[in-house]
Parts: sequence; C-alpha cells; structure tokens
Amino acid sequence: MSTSMGLPKRTNVRTPLAAVRAAIHAIAPASPEVAARLAAEVFVRPRRFPTPSRERDALASARHARVPFGDSHLPTWTWGSDDRPAVLLVHGWEGRGSQLAPFVAPLRARGFRVVAFDGPGHGRAPGAHSSAVHIALAVERLANAIGPLAGIVAHSVGGAATALAMHFTHGAVAPARVVLVAPPVSGRRFFDGFCEMLAIDGELRDAVLERVTREIGVALEAVDVRTCTEHLRAPMLLLHDEADREVPFEDARTFVSAWPKSKLVVTSGLGHRAILRDPDVTAATAAFIAGEDDVATGLPFGSLERDLFVRSRRYAS
Repeated sequence: MSTSMGLPKRTNVRTPLAAVRAAIHAIAPASPEVAARLAAEVFVRPRRFPTPSRERDALASARHARVPFGDSHLPTWTWGSDDRPAVLLVHGWEGRGSQLAPFVAPLRARGFRVVAFDGPGHGRAPGAHSSAVHIALAVERLANAIGPLAGIVAHSVGGAATALAMHFTHGAVAPARVVLVAPPVSGRRFFDGFCEMLAIDGELRDAVLERVTREIGVALEAVDVRTCTEHLRAPMLLLHDEADREVPFEDARTFVSAWPKSKLVVTSGLGHRAILRDPDVTAATAAFIAGEDDVATGLPFGSLERDLFVRSRRYAS
C-alpha cells in the first residue's frame, strides 16, 4: 500500500518539502531516473519521532521480545498472561506500537492479553522502508506468532494494513473482532496527493509510480479496502473524528460500506491522534472486542444516527 497514506500534507523526511521538491526538479532534466529514485525514496521512508515519557512508561510494564520477520525482526511488547486471548495493536504511518498503550488497561480489564509491535521501518524496528503492505505482512507474521486473535485494534494506515492482511491471506488472518480508528481507504489518492505536493507529473510521475510499485510489491489499485470485501468477515467497529485533518472523514463511510458487519461511530474534537487517548474511545473499543455490539449507547460521542458529540459540552457538564 501507499506508504504515505498518512501524509497528504507533509513529506516523510526531515528535509523541508520545498527543498525536496527543488532537488527533484533540479535533477530531473539531467537524470530523470535519479529524480524518480529520490521521490520514491521519500514516499516509502517514514520519519521516526521521539517516544514520549508516558509511552516509555507503558512499555516498561510490558514483556519485550523480538519476532522474526524476513531476515530481520519486529520488536514486540506484551501485557498479560500468555494463556489469555490475544489482542493485537497495530499502529499507523510514522507511528509506533506504544501510541496505542491507552488501550492496554481497558482490554486487560476485559481479560485479554495485549500485544503491540513496531512495524517495519517504524519505531525501534530495523529497516528504513515501509508501507501499508509491509505492515500487513507484519500483521500476518504477528498473528501466526501469538496464536488465534480475539481482536485487532488498529490506527490509520494500520487499519488499512489490517484489511490487507485479511485479504492477502484469503482470510487466514482471522481476528474474531476488529476495531479500526481513522483508517484510509486507498493508496492511490495519497500517491496522487504526494505527486501534487512535489509538482511531479508526466513521465516522471510514471517512473516514481513504477518504483513505488516495485517496492511494495502490488499495484496501488490493489491497495484499497474495496478490493478486500470478500475476506473481511469479522465484526468491525470504526471510530473516526469528523475533523480529522490527515484521513478525510469521507473515508470512514467508504470503509464501512466496504466491510460487512461494520459500524461507524463519529467523534468530534479529537483529531487523528488524540482519539487514541480518549477514555470513551478506549472503553468502547474494549467493550466491542469483548463482544458487546451496542457500545455507543450512553457514551458521549455521536454516530451516524445521532447528533455529533461536542467535547466542550462534556467538559462544561
């Protein structure tokens, strides 16, 4: 999948966007191949950010291990006894497993073992390149390593990767329940946005697309939840903030339309990342994974059938 699914408005290296664009267009006339290689490298190389102290503290309470992945490994963290049913946490683009630590306590209170990991090229994992396809392969590897999954909780590109993992394995990755938070629908739109940001078009754009396709191993058109429907058999709860600036809200409606037995709950005022730390979101997630379908009842966030909840009203009350 497109590795910049979470990057419609920013580049994924620490170099300023204007400098990357200038370098590509300075190189292109003399060496379009080098320019295409540079652009593709930007597209598939996620940035890594410092881990906040709250996340470091959460990891300190877990059991750390490494799961083999190709000729490398994936770092994992486990909370809870190995005899408990497992829930896998899947982070998003330029994220890390510890970002989903707020889900650990509510899930453990429901009797689950919780496993987080850093995907290829992310967090503490080796490697520099990644994509939703890379993360999907990691989800498959973790599912095989930790046993039958009672659930998957995934954020952003991790949600898209979860759908891809279920699809690419023809249903062999089969969590009993799934909760997705702000997942993007497809890779193609974000590749288009990436090219627009860098003013790449014509033959150069085609060359970049060819390199990206080689890197991820599938055509971008195949990296779309709408191609996965046949194998999306688990009940799914999708939470998405109405004002998410990174993954457009319309993706939530499309995702739910493509996934049978799914439900959409809409939040307001949480954005793309703070939603992961909202106690109502984490409580609803744990309840749904535990088998409760009507998780929105009585909770202070909206759904498509109810008025959207405004956070300021909650704090005022």
